[in-house]
Amino acid sequence: MSKTLRAVTALVLGFLFTAFFGMGGAVLGIIFKIPCMVIGCKNPFRYIVNFWAFLITEVCVRRLLSIETVITSTVPPIADDEVVVCFGNHPSTLGVATFTHFVCQYLSTDILVVSKIEHLWNPFIGWPLWCLDSGIFVDRSSPNDSSEAIDNGMASCLRVPSAIVIFPDMHRPSEKLIEEDRRKFKDKIPGLQSWLKQTLVPRGGGSYGLIRAVKGRKVRAVQITTFCDHADNNIWKLFNLFGAKFYIEAKQDLEILNLDRASLDQHQNAEWKEKNEVIERGKIK
Repeated sequence: MSKTLRAVTALVLGFLFTAFFGMGGAVLGIIFKIPCMVIGCKNPFRYIVNFWAFLITEVCVRRLLSIETVITSTVPPIADDEVVVCFGNHPSTLGVATFTHFVCQYLSTDILVVSKIEHLWNPFIGWPLWCLDSGIFVDRSSPNDSSEAIDNGMASCLRVPSAIVIFPDMHRPSEKLIEEDRRKFKDKIPGLQSWLKQTLVPRGGGSYGLIRAVKGRKVRAVQITTFCDHADNNIWKLFNLFGAKFYIEAKQDLEILNLDRASLDQHQNAEWKEKNEVIERGKIK
């Protein structure tokens, strides 16, 4: 099979897997949502997300595109009574499934997604996650409202153990968006112009709201850096990704859970500066 045909097949299968599991998850999830609420159990179809991530990663990414996933994790084993909060840069569109598969394999098979309220209307992401009790959708413009909404959502959606991830906005970190980001925040983040230009600037509001919401639970924080060594900032780049490597680096963060808002912003800025440096070193020039 030629590379072009393999790339087209990967693209088509990726869309079909996403549509099938997305719409199927929404239908099956909504059927069981109310009964599960009444009897107080978790939706049995919540693992559909895991199957989607596995199929995309194994069939489309690894077999058809021959992309190798290189994982470096120093995170100690997660206990059965722990909740993991993941902080990471935007994975590319092509890397979202691989990132999700990593979380399922190394952190927890139960994933809870915290996302902006506008994603709720996305039929491939928002509807299925809500129906499966695997998504909390909040207005992240207000830390107080965001924290309260997350806390309320966790009462019905959180499983222990579980991994909580923040679903980023739909804007991929293209060169144009990164430049716009740097101009927007240049007076708010000291030394921002010296950062290597590989990621968008971290938004502290969502992180702070999430940390406030998990207070009182046994929580582990993990910093995750994801990147491909080839350019992958839009879906059409997959035609040039044969033989590429997708890197995932994870480490435990022992500080972030005990910081106030100002200190958290400084901490995340330092982490994101380091992520930019890691990604820059790993990119093929």
